[in-house]
Amino acid sequence: MSQNARNTFIIAGSWFVTIVAWIVRPKPGLLFLAMFLSLALIVVGFIGFVTAFTDWRKEHWRSFIPLATCVVVVVVAPDLGKGIRDLMFRWSLPGYEALIRRMESGNIQVTKEWREVEEAEGLVPYGVAAMRGSNDSLIVEFRYGAGFPVKHSAYVYCSSGVIDHSEYQRGHEIKSKWFEVSD
Repeated sequence: MSQNARNTFIIAGSWFVTIVAWIVRPKPGLLFLAMFLSLALIVVGFIGFVTAFTDWRKEHWRSFIPLATCVVVVVVAPDLGKGIRDLMFRWSLPGYEALIRRMESGNIQVTKEWREVEEAEGLVPYGVAAMRGSNDSLIVEFRYGAGFPVKHSAYVYCSSGVIDHSEYQRGHEIKSKWFEVSD
C-alpha cells in the first residue's frame, strides 16, 4: 500500500469519526476540527483522483481505492450520525417523558418564562429548560448540542403539538408533540 493510500485512510477515517460525533452531539470544537479535516479530505480526494489514473497501469482497479474511500465516508457519515442521534433520542425518551409527567403533575413548577430545570440533571449533556406557552401549553427544551453557527440544537416537547416557528430557525416534527430544532 502506498503512502498516499495510508494518508488517505487516516484522514478519511478521522473525518468520518469527527463528522459522526459532531452530528450526534454538535460542539464548536468538533465543528472546527471537522472543517480542518474537510480541507484535508478534499486534498487527499483530489490526489486520489489524480493518482487513480496515473497509477492505473501498475495498480489497475486498486488505484481507485483511496478515491473510493473518500467518496464512501462522505456518503455514509451523515446518515450514520443521524441514525445514532435518533437512536440516542429513542433511548433517552422514557427519561424525558418521566420529567414531563412531573412537570404536568405540578411536582416541578413551570412558569411563563424560560427557566432551567435543575431536576433534569443527567438527562442530556447540555441542559433542559421549560416554560408555559401563551395557551398554557407546556414547552420543554432538551438541549443536546451547542455551537457555531447555531446557538443550540434541541428536542422540544410541546403539549399543544404546535411549535412556535418564530422561536426556532430550523426544525421538524419527529414524533407527535416532539420536534427537533436549531436556532
